[in-house]
Amino acid sequence: MTNIHEILYICFILISLNEKSINSTYKKEEGYNLQKADKETLKRHNKRLLLYTLRRGDFSRTELAEATGLSNSTISVLISEMVESNIVFEKSLANSSGGRRQVIMSINPEAAYTLLLKIAPDQIEVAIVNLGLKLNSSKAFNLARNDQEHVTCTVLHALEWIKQEKADLIDRIIGIGVSVAGLVDHSNDTVLYSAHLNLKNFDIKSVINSIFSRNVYVFKDTDTIAMGEDIVHKFNDCESYLYIWVGSGLGLSFVNKGEVLQLNRSGLELGHVRLESDGPRCTCGRVGCVEAFVSEAAAIREIEYRIKNSVKTLNYNVNGMKYLDIVKRSNDGDTVCREVLEYQAGYLGKAVALAINIFSPNTVIIGGPVSNIEWDFASRVQKSIRDNVLGIFSETKIQFSATTEEAAFIGMASKILDREFFIID
Repeated sequence: MTNIHEILYICFILISLNEKSINSTYKKEEGYNLQKADKETLKRHNKRLLLYTLRRGDFSRTELAEATGLSNSTISVLISEMVESNIVFEKSLANSSGGRRQVIMSINPEAAYTLLLKIAPDQIEVAIVNLGLKLNSSKAFNLARNDQEHVTCTVLHALEWIKQEKADLIDRIIGIGVSVAGLVDHSNDTVLYSAHLNLKNFDIKSVINSIFSRNVYVFKDTDTIAMGEDIVHKFNDCESYLYIWVGSGLGLSFVNKGEVLQLNRSGLELGHVRLESDGPRCTCGRVGCVEAFVSEAAAIREIEYRIKNSVKTLNYNVNGMKYLDIVKRSNDGDTVCREVLEYQAGYLGKAVALAINIFSPNTVIIGGPVSNIEWDFASRVQKSIRDNVLGIFSETKIQFSATTEEAAFIGMASKILDREFFIID
């Protein structure tokens, strides 16, 4: 028996077709064809509705009928077809409530995959993530030099590795994501500018499509981390929050009610906002930017300065030193590293206060190597924020998050699956 949900859906399609048919006589000569609202159209819609529902968790057939409004007979037919095509599977039996135990259905996490690339200043990491947002595999490739030629060659090398090592998964890749340290034009998925990677108007999408013919989505790196953190740590309990990454640079993303703010041209830029007119030189070529005071390069430069001007002989070799090395040394009692990070805490607080004044978020989450500092770095940042933020925002919650390595991949995969798999017509 046809369910009321199905009747309403068919009526909606027929009404839409009727409205379009008003001008159909004028468009016949142009080859204008109306899409027929047949059983296959309805079936495709209902399958997608079931997948969208199963994404929230595991359900029995009865629970799926209650959640979607579809009839039990429709559920039975569609689930059988999806089991046969290996998209869903019978996971377990529900606890008995006196009658026959219900079969619990679940999405097969291996039914589809996303292919993801994370482009950082020192390396490009490639990964494959399944429907359950679990990494199947990943591999990092060193980036010899930061320019378009070397980024292109390394991306192609990484994709060829995927073709050879994961040939059995290629047909199940439904979309490709790229995370890049820079500004992105989301209208055409190009990299507008990256100071660290020395890229301008870089068409990364065409590079990838020369190897894989899939839809490509390009993301700003902090957006992907923010999306991943939202999933891993359930930050969506906050109405709105700022995510600030402190590492090789300083990135900013804004999440409101579970959605990352993405602008067509570029995005939110905090690292290259000028704090002082006569400060140190930044990687972008200007002086006094936030990143010239708060970043890995800024910390190393400050350590070198202190070594050079110290009256004591300091045994330091900054070659190959990373931000996390500086953090760990400060935790172990290294006074120079601690002093440098204390110095950066004040400027980080000023930058965060600036962002709070603009966005007025409920919460600010700070990630990156500095989230691993074990002494009172956080309280120093919070004091600087209070000293520089508007009074009405002085109670904004500040928290540090030890970001997982997988967060960026999870964030990209989730967004791509929203657009390529868990969609409703």
